[in-house]
Formats: sequence, structure tokens, C-alpha cells
Amino acid sequence: MTTAPIGERVDAAAYDPGTKLVFQSTGGGTIAVFHQDSADKYSLLENVTTNPGSKTMGLDPKTHHLFVPANLGGQFTILVFGQ
Repeated sequence: MTTAPIGERVDAAAYDPGTKLVFQSTGGGTIAVFHQDSADKYSLLENVTTNPGSKTMGLDPKTHHLFVPANLGGQFTILVFGQ
């Protein structure tokens, strides 16, 4: 087991076995992206900016895309992140 600093109000976590990436979305408007280096070692790669309040997400492990619902200017939007 390991710990790492991430943003506030984590609501969702996802693991992509194809890329060995771990994603943790927060209500603060960020997604922490970690790489699984070994069974108990993870390296923070980046903090992706989303939108404040966008704390849920979905992962498609086939396309390696993340889908994050957001409220942009009063409009429902799906933010898509991928490699």
C-alpha cells in the first residue's frame, strides 16, 4: 500500500490495465494521473485540469479515453481526455 498527495474531494478512481495508469478525479477540478511502476509503487505523471465540480469520470480501457461530465457556462458537456 502507498499514499500520494492528490486534489480535494476525490469522487472517482480508475485503473487502465493497458497503460498501467491510475486516474483520480476531484471536485476541485483536477485529475491526478499516476503510473503503476510496480505492485506497490506509483509515480505522479501530471495533474490534468478539468472543471471545478467535475468529480466523476468514466474510462474506456479499449480506447484509453477518460470521459468527465462538466458544467461549462450552464451547459452540460462531456470532456474527453486521451493519449
